[in-house]
Amino acid sequence: MHGLSPDTSLDALAAATRLCEVQDRASPASSPCANVPFSLSLVNRGRARLTVPTLKEGAVYRIQTVSSAAVKDGYGQPLQVCRNRAPLLKKLVTC
Repeated sequence: MHGLSPDTSLDALAAATRLCEVQDRASPASSPCANVPFSLSLVNRGRARLTVPTLKEGAVYRIQTVSSAAVKDGYGQPLQVCRNRAPLLKKLVTC
């Protein structure tokens, strides 16, 4: 596991991340989303912890990242949004 580069800041990773509550549970992949505040901490260079005190039981959430040259992995490669999603995850997770 190579994780994040040592010069990638936690603020840069958090800025490239969006958590939102899905408004239409019947079609979560295409539903409008309401932003949800969160805090981010690093467990280690390969694992981040998202803390969200306002999560609601039974609600559906979506987490997304955007490409960012400020977020690099241990090999120096910038964060890039994935284009291909596994069929099972397509409805649950967006990239």
